Amino acid sequence: MATKIEGLAEFHVPGLAKPCQTWYTVIGDLHTSAAPPLIVLHGGPGACHDYLLPLTDLGPSTAIVFYDQIGNGRSTHLPEKNGDENFWSVELFINELDNLLSHLGLQDRPIDVYGHSWGGMLAAEWAAAQPPNLRRLIISNSLASMDAWREGVNYLRQQLPAHDQKGLAHAEETLDFESSEYQDAVEVPTLLMNGVQDEAQDVAMQPFFDHLPGKVKWITLDNAAHFSHVDQRKVYMRHLGAFLAGS
Repeated sequence: MATKIEGLAEFHVPGLAKPCQTWYTVIGDLHTSAAPPLIVLHGGPGACHDYLLPLTDLGPSTAIVFYDQIGNGRSTHLPEKNGDENFWSVELFINELDNLLSHLGLQDRPIDVYGHSWGGMLAAEWAAAQPPNLRRLIISNSLASMDAWREGVNYLRQQLPAHDQKGLAHAEETLDFESSEYQDAVEVPTLLMNGVQDEAQDVAMQPFFDHLPGKVKWITLDNAAHFSHVDQRKVYMRHLGAFLAGS
C-alpha cells in the first residue's frame, strides 16, 4: 500500500497581514519512487484536489502530490478578498506552486506536472517560464482561451432541447479572458487529453496543439466529458501512464 502524508506549506502573500498555508498530500514516497513525482493542479478556480484522486491508479511507482490552491479546500480561505480580481491573479497561483515545490524540496528535482481544466491553464503558464526541472506536462480537459471555450460550449448547447437552450441563454454570464501568449514557450513533451462530450471541446484545445513547440500528443476519448479521468478511467490512466513512462 502506498504511503501517504499530509502537511501545510507556509505561503507568504505580499500585502496580506495574516499568514497563509497551502494544504497538500503526497501519495507515495518522494524519495524512493522510481519515476519523477507528479504534481497535480486541480481545476476551478474554486474546486479542490479530491476529484482528481483517481490519478492514484497510476500505481506506487509514481509519487503524486495533490494540493488545494489558496482559497479552496483545506488551504487558507480569504473571504475578505472575494471579488478582488487584482488579488486573484495567475501570478498568485504560480507563486504558490513554486512555494510548494520549494517546501517539498522539489524545486531542483525532475518533476512531471498535470493540470485539469483551469489547472491546465495554470500548468501551461507555469511551464512557459521553462523551469529546468520540468520533464513532462499534461494538459487535461482544458482551454487555450475563453473565446474558444465558449465556442465549444455553444456547440454542445445546440444539441440540447430548445427550452433548455433558452434557459441557459437567459442565465448566461460571459467572461472576457484570453490566455495564449505562453503557448510558444512550452518546450517539454506535452500530453493533451479531452473527451468527445467535454466542455473543453477540440476548438478549445486546438491552440495548444498548434502552438506548443515541443512534442505534443493529443488524445480525445469517446463517451467522456469534462471528467474524462472518471468517465473512461481505465483507458485514461493507460494513456497517462504510457506518456509518463515515455512511450
